[in-house]
Amino acid sequence: MPALSNIKDERLCNLFIEHGRNYTRAAKHSDYSYPHAFNKLKTGPLVARCNELDQYYQARNMASSERVYEELSALSFTNATDILKMDNGKIIVTDLDSLSPMAAKAVKEIGISEVEIVNKDGSKKITRTIGIKMYDKLGALKELVRCLDMTFKPDVPLDDEGKQLRGFTLIGPGMEKANKKPPKE
Repeated sequence: MPALSNIKDERLCNLFIEHGRNYTRAAKHSDYSYPHAFNKLKTGPLVARCNELDQYYQARNMASSERVYEELSALSFTNATDILKMDNGKIIVTDLDSLSPMAAKAVKEIGISEVEIVNKDGSKKITRTIGIKMYDKLGALKELVRCLDMTFKPDVPLDDEGKQLRGFTLIGPGMEKANKKPPKE
Protein backbone atom coordinates (compact mmCIF):
# COMPACT_ATOMS: atom_id res chain seq x y z
CA MET A 1 0.00 0.00 0.00
CA PRO A 2 1.51 3.36 -0.96
CA ALA A 3 1.70 6.27 1.46
CA LEU A 4 -1.59 7.93 2.34
CA SER A 5 -2.47 10.93 0.17
CA ASN A 6 -3.19 13.06 3.26
CA ILE A 7 0.25 13.97 4.61
CA LYS A 8 -1.09 14.61 8.13
CA ASP A 9 -2.65 11.15 8.24
CA GLU A 10 0.55 9.52 6.98
CA ARG A 11 2.57 11.35 9.63
CA LEU A 12 0.07 10.30 12.31
CA CYS A 13 0.42 6.64 11.28
CA ASN A 14 4.22 6.85 11.37
CA LEU A 15 4.17 8.52 14.79
CA PHE A 16 1.73 5.91 16.09
CA ILE A 17 4.07 3.07 15.06
CA GLU A 18 7.25 4.90 16.19
CA HIS A 19 5.73 5.44 19.65
CA GLY A 20 4.79 1.79 20.09
CA ARG A 21 1.11 2.16 19.11
CA ASN A 22 0.61 4.76 21.85
CA TYR A 23 -2.33 7.03 20.94
CA THR A 24 -1.38 9.77 23.42
CA ARG A 25 2.23 10.14 22.27
CA ALA A 26 1.25 9.98 18.59
CA ALA A 27 -1.38 12.69 19.09
CA LYS A 28 1.03 14.86 21.08
CA HIS A 29 3.54 14.94 18.21
CA SER A 30 0.99 15.11 15.39
CA ASP A 31 -1.18 17.84 13.94
CA TYR A 32 -4.31 16.44 15.63
CA SER A 33 -5.79 16.68 19.11
CA TYR A 34 -5.93 13.47 21.14
CA PRO A 35 -9.63 12.66 20.55
CA HIS A 36 -9.34 13.46 16.84
CA ALA A 37 -6.14 11.39 16.45
CA PHE A 38 -7.69 8.49 18.38
CA ASN A 39 -10.78 8.48 16.14
CA LYS A 40 -8.73 8.81 12.93
CA LEU A 41 -6.48 5.88 13.90
CA LYS A 42 -9.59 3.70 14.28
CA THR A 43 -10.67 4.24 10.63
CA GLY A 44 -10.09 1.53 8.03
CA PRO A 45 -7.44 3.17 5.80
CA LEU A 46 -5.33 4.32 8.76
CA VAL A 47 -5.58 0.94 10.51
CA ALA A 48 -4.40 -0.78 7.33
CA ARG A 49 -1.56 1.72 6.84
CA CYS A 50 -0.42 1.35 10.49
CA ASN A 51 -0.37 -2.44 10.14
CA GLU A 52 1.62 -2.15 6.94
CA LEU A 53 4.14 0.25 8.52
CA ASP A 54 4.44 -2.01 11.54
CA GLN A 55 5.31 -5.00 9.33
CA TYR A 56 7.75 -2.90 7.31
CA TYR A 57 9.65 -1.67 10.39
CA GLN A 58 9.74 -5.13 11.94
CA ALA A 59 11.21 -6.64 8.75
CA ARG A 60 13.67 -3.77 8.38
CA ASN A 61 14.95 -4.01 11.93
CA MET A 62 15.16 -7.79 12.07
CA ALA A 63 18.72 -8.91 12.67
CA SER A 64 19.65 -11.82 10.50
CA SER A 65 22.99 -13.52 10.22
CA GLU A 66 23.37 -12.09 6.69
CA ARG A 67 22.77 -8.55 7.94
CA VAL A 68 25.21 -8.93 10.83
CA TYR A 69 27.80 -10.32 8.40
CA GLU A 70 27.18 -7.41 6.02
CA GLU A 71 27.55 -4.77 8.75
CA LEU A 72 30.70 -6.29 10.24
CA SER A 73 32.17 -6.77 6.75
CA ALA A 74 31.62 -3.10 5.99
CA LEU A 75 33.55 -2.11 9.11
CA SER A 76 36.23 -4.75 8.59
CA PHE A 77 37.02 -4.35 4.92
CA THR A 78 36.60 -0.63 4.26
CA ASN A 79 39.86 1.30 3.98
CA ALA A 80 40.61 4.99 4.32
CA THR A 81 41.36 5.02 0.58
CA ASP A 82 37.66 4.29 -0.04
CA ILE A 83 36.90 7.69 1.52
CA LEU A 84 40.01 9.78 0.86
CA LYS A 85 41.71 10.38 -2.50
CA MET A 86 44.99 12.05 -3.43
CA ASP A 87 44.97 14.71 -6.14
CA ASN A 88 48.15 16.68 -6.94
CA GLY A 89 49.52 16.10 -3.45
CA LYS A 90 46.31 17.15 -1.70
CA ILE A 91 44.00 14.86 0.21
CA ILE A 92 40.42 15.09 -1.02
CA VAL A 93 37.42 13.67 0.83
CA THR A 94 35.08 11.75 -1.44
CA ASP A 95 31.65 13.33 -1.76
CA LEU A 96 29.44 11.60 0.81
CA ASP A 97 26.70 11.03 -1.77
CA SER A 98 29.10 9.08 -3.97
CA LEU A 99 30.50 6.83 -1.21
CA SER A 100 29.67 3.18 -1.55
CA PRO A 101 27.11 1.97 1.03
CA MET A 102 29.85 -0.21 2.54
CA ALA A 103 32.24 2.74 2.98
CA ALA A 104 29.48 4.96 4.39
CA LYS A 105 28.77 2.38 7.11
CA ALA A 106 32.42 2.42 8.21
CA VAL A 107 32.45 6.18 8.91
CA LYS A 108 31.88 6.86 12.59
CA GLU A 109 32.25 10.63 12.67
CA ILE A 110 33.14 13.55 10.43
CA GLY A 111 34.28 16.81 11.96
CA ILE A 112 35.07 20.10 10.25
CA SER A 113 36.88 22.91 12.02
CA GLU A 114 37.88 26.35 10.81
CA VAL A 115 40.68 28.47 12.23
CA GLU A 116 41.10 32.11 11.26
CA ILE A 117 44.72 33.23 11.26
CA VAL A 118 45.50 36.94 11.27
CA ASN A 119 48.88 37.74 9.75
CA LYS A 120 51.13 40.59 10.93
CA ASP A 121 50.03 42.72 7.98
CA GLY A 122 46.37 42.33 9.05
CA SER A 123 45.38 39.91 6.29
CA LYS A 124 43.28 36.95 7.31
CA LYS A 125 43.58 33.35 6.25
CA ILE A 126 41.03 30.65 7.05
CA THR A 127 42.31 27.11 7.47
CA ARG A 128 39.77 24.29 7.32
CA THR A 129 40.50 20.90 8.79
CA ILE A 130 38.40 17.82 8.15
CA GLY A 131 38.67 14.91 10.53
CA ILE A 132 37.23 11.50 9.75
CA LYS A 133 36.92 8.76 12.36
CA MET A 134 36.17 5.26 11.24
CA TYR A 135 34.87 2.40 13.35
CA ASP A 136 37.38 0.03 14.95
CA LYS A 137 38.52 -2.25 12.14
CA LEU A 138 40.37 -4.74 14.35
CA GLY A 139 37.42 -5.01 16.74
CA ALA A 140 35.06 -5.61 13.82
CA LEU A 141 37.36 -8.28 12.38
CA LYS A 142 37.57 -10.05 15.73
CA GLU A 143 33.78 -9.94 16.09
CA LEU A 144 33.33 -11.18 12.54
CA VAL A 145 35.65 -14.13 13.21
CA ARG A 146 33.80 -14.88 16.44
CA CYS A 147 30.37 -14.66 14.79
CA LEU A 148 31.40 -16.91 11.94
CA ASP A 149 33.06 -19.29 14.40
CA MET A 150 36.20 -19.14 12.30
CA THR A 151 39.39 -20.52 13.71
CA PHE A 152 42.78 -20.21 12.15
CA LYS A 153 44.32 -23.66 12.27
CA PRO A 154 47.03 -24.85 9.92
CA ASP A 155 45.92 -27.55 7.56
CA VAL A 156 48.09 -30.25 9.13
CA PRO A 157 47.17 -33.92 8.95
CA LEU A 158 46.37 -35.49 12.33
CA ASP A 159 46.42 -39.10 13.44
CA ASP A 160 43.52 -40.89 15.14
CA GLU A 161 44.48 -39.39 18.51
CA GLY A 162 44.56 -35.83 17.17
CA LYS A 163 48.37 -35.57 17.15
CA GLN A 164 50.29 -34.15 14.19
CA LEU A 165 51.61 -36.74 11.78
CA ARG A 166 55.31 -36.70 10.98
CA GLY A 167 56.76 -37.01 7.52
CA PHE A 168 54.29 -34.83 5.59
CA THR A 169 55.18 -32.03 3.19
CA LEU A 170 53.87 -28.49 3.55
CA ILE A 171 53.10 -26.78 0.26
CA GLY A 172 53.18 -23.01 -0.19
CA PRO A 173 55.43 -19.97 -0.32
CA GLY A 174 58.22 -20.01 2.22
CA MET A 175 57.72 -23.69 3.10
CA GLU A 176 61.03 -24.80 1.63
CA LYS A 177 62.81 -24.33 4.98
CA ALA A 178 60.03 -26.07 6.89
CA ASN A 179 60.29 -29.13 4.64
CA LYS A 180 64.09 -29.51 4.94
CA LYS A 181 65.13 -32.43 7.05
CA PRO A 182 67.69 -31.73 9.73
CA PRO A 183 71.18 -33.06 8.93
CA LYS A 184 72.06 -36.45 10.38
CA GLU A 185 74.87 -36.50 12.86
